[in-house]
Amino acid sequence: MDRTNPTKNRPPKPAKAKPAPKAKSKRQRDEHWGKPRTIDGESRTLREWADHLGITLNLLHQRMHKLGSLEAAIAKGSSKRAPIKEPQLA
Repeated sequence: MDRTNPTKNRPPKPAKAKPAPKAKSKRQRDEHWGKPRTIDGESRTLREWADHLGITLNLLHQRMHKLGSLEAAIAKGSSKRAPIKEPQLA
């Protein structure tokens, strides 16, 4: 009986490629983004909250990330700046 290592001269096996992450289904995306969020007794989707505030959905997401919650992002209000007051001439 030959006791040599049979795997000694074999080339290494190629590494298996990891499968690509499974994309979320349309239903899963709709459940996440279309899920109503209730703030102060008022339920709206994120898109509806953004429209209500007069901002884009992207800006609402940025605010949520920066401020930590939807409540804080909504409390910040709209992006409309206050008009610049002209100095009063006497």
